[in-house]
Amino acid sequence: MSERLKMFYYPEVEGLGTTYEAYVTAKFLSEFVTEHKIATVCEYPVCTFRAPGAIGVHLAARGCQLSLATTDDNTLQKAGDLCRKYNMQGRVRLVKIGEDRIDPESFDLVFHISLISTMRKDLGMHPFSCLQEMVRLSKRYVIVTNHNLHYSILLDRILSRITRTAPQFGQVSLVGGMPVKSMLRNLGLVICDEFLFDIPPWTAIDLSKLLPDIRMFSTRGIARSDDQTIERAMQRYSIIENSAIPNAFKRLLSHHIAIVAEKP
Repeated sequence: MSERLKMFYYPEVEGLGTTYEAYVTAKFLSEFVTEHKIATVCEYPVCTFRAPGAIGVHLAARGCQLSLATTDDNTLQKAGDLCRKYNMQGRVRLVKIGEDRIDPESFDLVFHISLISTMRKDLGMHPFSCLQEMVRLSKRYVIVTNHNLHYSILLDRILSRITRTAPQFGQVSLVGGMPVKSMLRNLGLVICDEFLFDIPPWTAIDLSKLLPDIRMFSTRGIARSDDQTIERAMQRYSIIENSAIPNAFKRLLSHHIAIVAEKP
């Protein structure tokens, strides 16, 4: 595997926070795929917060057969461009939800990244129906990450009122691990792991709505760096993530939570 495929970074479309989130998300999914000998993977639906398909293509580069599914044509086009850029077309199938058929139990792992609380508005999908379809498609594992329920939710609501913009975290009742675990259990799955991740030394709030220059500042340094330089920075920012501080403290700082479920 070439050094270029060691980790994917997209400084032209990502800021510092989204780059770090992509780094730690790809890291734990890659470790899971390796540990459990996962061969077939589906991202359902594809996360659009970063370069669409970036996390899935990262797994395809490690040997998985990948399907990327979404309701959005623009997302599929961008994901296709990404596959061509890294010559992954042979390992990746692009799926339009509602039009293309996927057989039941087609994948060892079906996952999605932090879409539950904004899914209705952004994709026109009901969260429970989405998880139900993920369960139908999976042979064994389902992984759902979600925004962690912590202080950032209140700050987000305050910032939303000040700037008169939509809340960053969407529907509060769908934030955190509990609603995800409840829905997965109702669908007959067993929760086999839960862990906190994405704990960089900055808040989870997108302050660029209030201070637009912050985004320009956060992307400027990244955009001038190569992948190896960015990866060294990501490792440096992982100091809290990799520390031995108690989980109770990490829960206050963690931006995301991951739920791993298995078919009995």
